[in-house]
Amino acid sequence: MFPLSKKIKSSELANSLGLCFIGDDLLVDNIASLDDASKGSLSFASKNVSGVTKNFTCIAENHAATFDCLVLSKNPRYDFIRALNYLVDNKIVDNKKFIGLISSKAKIHSTAIVEEGASIGDGCCIGPYTHIRSNAVINKNCLIGSHSDIGHDGFSFERHGGCVSRRMPHFGRVLIGENVEIGNSCSISRGVLQDTVIGDDVKIDDQSYVAHNVNVRRGSLLMSGCRLNGRVTVGKQSWIGTGSVIKEGVSIGDNAIIGMSSCVINDVDSDITVAGNPSRRLRK
Repeated sequence: MFPLSKKIKSSELANSLGLCFIGDDLLVDNIASLDDASKGSLSFASKNVSGVTKNFTCIAENHAATFDCLVLSKNPRYDFIRALNYLVDNKIVDNKKFIGLISSKAKIHSTAIVEEGASIGDGCCIGPYTHIRSNAVINKNCLIGSHSDIGHDGFSFERHGGCVSRRMPHFGRVLIGENVEIGNSCSISRGVLQDTVIGDDVKIDDQSYVAHNVNVRRGSLLMSGCRLNGRVTVGKQSWIGTGSVIKEGVSIGDNAIIGMSSCVINDVDSDITVAGNPSRRLRK
Protein backbone atom coordinates (compact mmCIF):
# COMPACT_ATOMS: atom_id res chain seq x y z
CA MET A 1 0.00 0.00 0.00
CA PHE A 2 1.38 3.41 -1.01
CA PRO A 3 -0.09 6.70 0.25
CA LEU A 4 -0.99 9.67 -1.92
CA SER A 5 0.32 13.13 -1.12
CA LYS A 6 -3.28 14.39 -1.19
CA LYS A 7 -6.70 12.85 -1.46
CA ILE A 8 -8.56 12.69 -4.76
CA LYS A 9 -12.18 11.81 -5.53
CA SER A 10 -13.09 8.69 -7.47
CA SER A 11 -15.07 10.88 -9.87
CA GLU A 12 -11.96 12.91 -10.76
CA LEU A 13 -9.99 9.76 -11.48
CA ALA A 14 -12.80 8.29 -13.57
CA ASN A 15 -13.19 11.52 -15.53
CA SER A 16 -9.44 11.72 -16.16
CA LEU A 17 -9.63 8.27 -17.76
CA GLY A 18 -12.83 8.96 -19.69
CA LEU A 19 -14.61 6.20 -17.75
CA CYS A 20 -17.87 5.93 -15.82
CA PHE A 21 -18.20 4.86 -12.22
CA ILE A 22 -20.97 3.25 -10.20
CA GLY A 23 -21.53 3.71 -6.49
CA ASP A 24 -20.20 6.21 -3.97
CA ASP A 25 -17.85 9.04 -4.93
CA LEU A 26 -15.12 8.03 -2.50
CA LEU A 27 -11.93 9.80 -1.48
CA VAL A 28 -8.82 7.92 -2.58
CA ASP A 29 -5.73 8.30 -0.39
CA ASN A 30 -3.62 5.26 -1.31
CA ILE A 31 -2.92 2.74 -4.08
CA ALA A 32 -2.80 -0.99 -3.39
CA SER A 33 -3.12 -4.44 -4.91
CA LEU A 34 -6.57 -5.99 -4.61
CA ASP A 35 -5.41 -8.31 -1.81
CA ASP A 36 -4.03 -5.39 0.22
CA ALA A 37 -6.77 -2.85 -0.55
CA SER A 38 -8.54 -1.21 2.38
CA LYS A 39 -10.46 1.99 3.10
CA GLY A 40 -9.45 4.74 0.68
CA SER A 41 -7.52 2.46 -1.71
CA LEU A 42 -7.45 2.57 -5.48
CA SER A 43 -7.04 -0.90 -6.96
CA PHE A 44 -8.06 -2.99 -9.96
CA ALA A 45 -9.49 -6.44 -10.65
CA SER A 46 -8.39 -8.07 -13.89
CA LYS A 47 -10.36 -11.27 -13.19
CA ASN A 48 -13.86 -12.00 -11.98
CA VAL A 49 -14.20 -11.44 -8.25
CA SER A 50 -17.19 -11.66 -5.95
CA GLY A 51 -18.17 -10.80 -2.42
CA VAL A 52 -15.86 -7.80 -2.08
CA THR A 53 -17.36 -5.22 0.28
CA LYS A 54 -14.39 -3.06 1.26
CA ASN A 55 -14.72 0.72 1.21
CA PHE A 56 -12.39 1.43 -1.72
CA THR A 57 -12.39 2.30 -5.42
CA CYS A 58 -11.78 -0.53 -7.88
CA ILE A 59 -11.26 -0.40 -11.63
CA ALA A 60 -12.99 -3.50 -12.99
CA GLU A 61 -15.51 -4.82 -15.49
CA ASN A 62 -17.18 -7.30 -13.14
CA HIS A 63 -20.64 -6.02 -12.13
CA ALA A 64 -21.19 -9.04 -9.90
CA ALA A 65 -18.60 -7.90 -7.34
CA THR A 66 -19.76 -5.65 -4.51
CA PHE A 67 -17.54 -2.59 -4.61
CA ASP A 68 -18.50 0.67 -2.94
CA CYS A 69 -17.13 2.43 -6.02
CA LEU A 70 -16.66 0.58 -9.30
CA VAL A 71 -14.91 2.32 -12.22
CA LEU A 72 -16.07 0.49 -15.33
CA SER A 73 -13.34 -0.63 -17.72
CA LYS A 74 -12.99 -3.07 -20.60
CA ASN A 75 -9.28 -3.44 -19.75
CA PRO A 76 -8.89 -2.84 -15.98
CA ARG A 77 -5.14 -3.37 -15.77
CA TYR A 78 -4.47 -0.96 -18.64
CA ASP A 79 -6.76 1.69 -17.15
CA PHE A 80 -5.19 1.20 -13.71
CA ILE A 81 -1.81 1.96 -15.33
CA ARG A 82 -3.35 5.09 -16.87
CA ALA A 83 -4.66 6.10 -13.43
CA LEU A 84 -1.23 5.63 -11.84
CA ASN A 85 0.41 7.73 -14.54
CA TYR A 86 -2.20 10.44 -13.96
CA LEU A 87 -1.36 10.44 -10.24
CA VAL A 88 2.38 10.58 -10.91
CA ASP A 89 2.13 13.29 -13.59
CA ASN A 90 0.03 15.47 -11.30
CA LYS A 91 2.37 14.86 -8.33
CA ILE A 92 -0.38 13.22 -6.30
CA VAL A 93 1.88 10.23 -5.66
CA ASP A 94 5.69 10.09 -5.59
CA ASN A 95 7.33 6.79 -6.49
CA LYS A 96 10.89 8.10 -6.19
CA LYS A 97 11.11 9.32 -2.59
CA PHE A 98 13.16 7.11 -0.27
CA ILE A 99 15.34 7.88 2.74
CA GLY A 100 18.46 5.73 2.98
CA LEU A 101 21.53 5.22 5.11
CA ILE A 102 24.92 4.03 3.87
CA SER A 103 27.04 2.40 6.58
CA SER A 104 30.59 3.66 7.01
CA LYS A 105 31.52 -0.01 7.45
CA ALA A 106 30.37 -0.94 3.93
CA LYS A 107 32.91 -1.35 1.12
CA ILE A 108 31.68 0.16 -2.13
CA HIS A 109 33.86 0.04 -5.24
CA SER A 110 34.70 3.43 -6.72
CA THR A 111 32.97 2.55 -10.01
CA ALA A 112 29.72 1.42 -8.38
CA ILE A 113 26.68 3.71 -8.53
CA VAL A 114 24.65 4.07 -5.34
CA GLU A 115 21.65 6.36 -5.71
CA GLU A 116 20.45 8.70 -2.99
CA GLY A 117 17.82 6.92 -0.92
CA ALA A 118 19.47 3.49 -0.99
CA SER A 119 20.37 1.79 2.30
CA ILE A 120 23.48 -0.39 2.69
CA GLY A 121 24.30 -2.05 6.01
CA ASP A 122 27.45 -2.85 7.96
CA GLY A 123 29.91 -5.26 6.38
CA CYS A 124 28.45 -5.11 2.87
CA CYS A 125 30.67 -5.22 -0.20
CA ILE A 126 29.48 -3.75 -3.52
CA GLY A 127 31.51 -4.70 -6.60
CA PRO A 128 32.68 -2.74 -9.66
CA TYR A 129 30.11 -1.12 -11.95
CA THR A 130 27.15 -2.36 -9.92
CA HIS A 131 24.13 -0.03 -9.75
CA ILE A 132 22.19 0.18 -6.48
CA ARG A 133 18.95 2.10 -7.02
CA SER A 134 17.31 4.50 -4.58
CA ASN A 135 14.66 1.96 -3.55
CA ALA A 136 17.09 -0.78 -2.49
CA VAL A 137 17.52 -1.76 1.18
CA ILE A 138 20.53 -4.04 1.71
CA ASN A 139 21.05 -5.34 5.23
CA LYS A 140 24.39 -6.21 6.84
CA ASN A 141 27.09 -8.56 5.58
CA CYS A 142 25.85 -8.80 2.00
CA LEU A 143 28.13 -9.34 -0.99
CA ILE A 144 27.13 -8.08 -4.44
CA GLY A 145 29.44 -8.73 -7.38
CA SER A 146 30.22 -6.61 -10.43
CA HIS A 147 27.90 -5.27 -13.14
CA SER A 148 24.70 -6.10 -11.23
CA ASP A 149 21.59 -3.90 -11.08
CA ILE A 150 19.48 -3.84 -7.93
CA GLY A 151 16.12 -2.04 -7.85
CA HIS A 152 15.29 -1.03 -11.42
CA ASP A 153 11.69 -1.04 -12.68
CA GLY A 154 10.60 -4.45 -13.91
CA PHE A 155 9.24 -5.44 -17.32
CA SER A 156 5.56 -4.88 -16.62
CA PHE A 157 3.39 -3.75 -19.53
CA GLU A 158 -0.23 -3.98 -20.63
CA ARG A 159 -1.25 -3.98 -24.29
CA HIS A 160 -4.13 -1.96 -25.63
CA GLY A 161 -5.32 -1.70 -29.19
CA GLY A 162 -3.01 -4.33 -30.64
CA CYS A 163 0.52 -2.89 -30.77
CA VAL A 164 0.25 -0.24 -28.04
CA SER A 165 1.90 -1.23 -24.76
CA ARG A 166 1.97 0.91 -21.64
CA ARG A 167 4.44 0.51 -18.78
CA MET A 168 3.22 -0.06 -15.23
CA PRO A 169 4.75 2.47 -12.79
CA HIS A 170 6.64 0.77 -9.95
CA PHE A 171 6.31 1.93 -6.34
CA GLY A 172 7.87 -0.91 -4.33
CA ARG A 173 11.39 -1.58 -3.13
CA VAL A 174 13.95 -4.36 -3.15
CA LEU A 175 14.48 -5.64 0.40
CA ILE A 176 17.61 -7.76 0.83
CA GLY A 177 18.17 -9.55 4.14
CA GLU A 178 21.39 -10.31 6.00
CA ASN A 179 24.28 -12.47 4.74
CA VAL A 180 23.00 -12.51 1.17
CA GLU A 181 25.34 -13.05 -1.77
CA ILE A 182 24.47 -11.86 -5.27
CA GLY A 183 26.87 -12.65 -8.09
CA ASN A 184 28.05 -10.82 -11.18
CA SER A 185 25.70 -9.44 -13.85
CA CYS A 186 22.55 -10.14 -11.85
CA SER A 187 19.33 -8.15 -12.13
CA ILE A 188 16.73 -7.72 -9.37
CA SER A 189 13.63 -5.62 -10.10
CA ARG A 190 11.76 -3.52 -7.56
CA GLY A 191 8.16 -4.39 -6.74
CA VAL A 192 5.14 -2.79 -8.37
CA LEU A 193 2.63 -2.38 -5.51
CA GLN A 194 4.53 -4.70 -3.15
CA ASP A 195 8.22 -5.21 -2.40
CA THR A 196 10.62 -7.68 -3.97
CA VAL A 197 12.13 -9.60 -1.04
CA ILE A 198 15.36 -11.58 -0.83
CA GLY A 199 15.52 -13.32 2.56
CA ASP A 200 18.45 -13.84 4.92
CA ASP A 201 21.23 -16.20 3.80
CA VAL A 202 20.00 -16.44 0.18
CA LYS A 203 22.76 -16.98 -2.41
CA ILE A 204 22.26 -15.96 -6.06
CA ASP A 205 24.77 -17.03 -8.69
CA ASP A 206 25.97 -15.02 -11.72
CA GLN A 207 23.67 -13.80 -14.51
CA SER A 208 20.44 -14.51 -12.66
CA TYR A 209 17.23 -12.49 -12.99
CA VAL A 210 14.70 -11.83 -10.24
CA ALA A 211 11.57 -10.00 -11.40
CA HIS A 212 9.16 -7.66 -9.60
CA ASN A 213 7.30 -8.84 -6.47
CA VAL A 214 9.36 -12.02 -6.15
CA ASN A 215 9.88 -13.41 -2.63
CA VAL A 216 12.87 -15.69 -2.08
CA ARG A 217 12.83 -17.01 1.47
CA ARG A 218 15.68 -17.74 3.83
CA GLY A 219 18.57 -19.95 2.81
CA SER A 220 17.55 -20.71 -0.77
CA LEU A 221 20.16 -21.08 -3.52
CA LEU A 222 19.67 -19.74 -7.06
CA MET A 223 22.18 -21.17 -9.53
CA SER A 224 23.65 -19.27 -12.48
CA GLY A 225 21.37 -18.00 -15.20
CA CYS A 226 18.06 -18.79 -13.52
CA ARG A 227 14.99 -16.66 -14.24
CA LEU A 228 12.32 -15.95 -11.64
CA ASN A 229 9.42 -14.12 -13.27
CA GLY A 230 7.00 -11.74 -11.56
CA ARG A 231 5.29 -12.73 -8.28
CA VAL A 232 7.22 -16.00 -7.90
CA THR A 233 7.65 -17.29 -4.33
CA VAL A 234 10.54 -19.57 -3.41
CA GLY A 235 10.32 -21.29 -0.03
CA LYS A 236 13.06 -21.76 2.56
CA GLN A 237 16.17 -23.80 1.78
CA SER A 238 15.16 -24.52 -1.82
CA TRP A 239 17.57 -25.05 -4.71
CA ILE A 240 16.90 -23.54 -8.15
CA GLY A 241 19.09 -25.20 -10.78
CA THR A 242 21.25 -23.57 -13.43
CA GLY A 243 19.29 -21.99 -16.27
CA SER A 244 15.85 -22.75 -14.80
CA VAL A 245 12.85 -20.58 -15.68
CA ILE A 246 9.97 -20.14 -13.22
CA LYS A 247 6.67 -18.90 -14.65
CA GLU A 248 5.12 -15.76 -13.14
CA GLY A 249 2.98 -16.34 -10.07
CA VAL A 250 4.33 -19.84 -9.35
CA SER A 251 5.01 -20.87 -5.76
CA ILE A 252 7.93 -23.15 -4.87
CA GLY A 253 7.71 -24.87 -1.47
CA ASP A 254 10.36 -25.28 1.24
CA ASN A 255 13.32 -27.60 0.59
CA ALA A 256 12.31 -28.12 -3.06
CA ILE A 257 14.83 -28.86 -5.81
CA ILE A 258 14.39 -27.52 -9.35
CA GLY A 259 16.64 -29.38 -11.80
CA MET A 260 18.98 -27.75 -14.28
CA SER A 261 17.31 -25.96 -17.25
CA SER A 262 13.82 -26.76 -16.01
CA CYS A 263 10.75 -24.81 -17.11
CA VAL A 264 8.41 -24.62 -14.13
CA ILE A 265 4.83 -23.64 -15.03
CA ASN A 266 2.94 -25.00 -11.99
CA ASP A 267 3.34 -24.74 -8.22
CA VAL A 268 5.89 -27.08 -6.63
CA ASP A 269 5.22 -28.65 -3.22
CA SER A 270 7.76 -28.69 -0.41
CA ASP A 271 10.40 -31.44 -0.19
CA ILE A 272 10.17 -32.69 -3.77
CA THR A 273 12.37 -32.57 -6.89
CA VAL A 274 11.14 -31.51 -10.33
CA ALA A 275 12.97 -31.30 -13.64
CA GLY A 276 12.36 -31.04 -17.38
CA ASN A 277 10.48 -28.87 -19.83
CA PRO A 278 7.78 -28.63 -18.71
CA SER A 279 8.99 -29.75 -15.30
CA ARG A 280 7.65 -32.94 -13.72
CA ARG A 281 8.12 -34.56 -10.33
CA LEU A 282 11.04 -36.94 -10.04
CA ARG A 283 11.04 -38.05 -6.41
CA LYS A 284 10.16 -37.05 -2.85
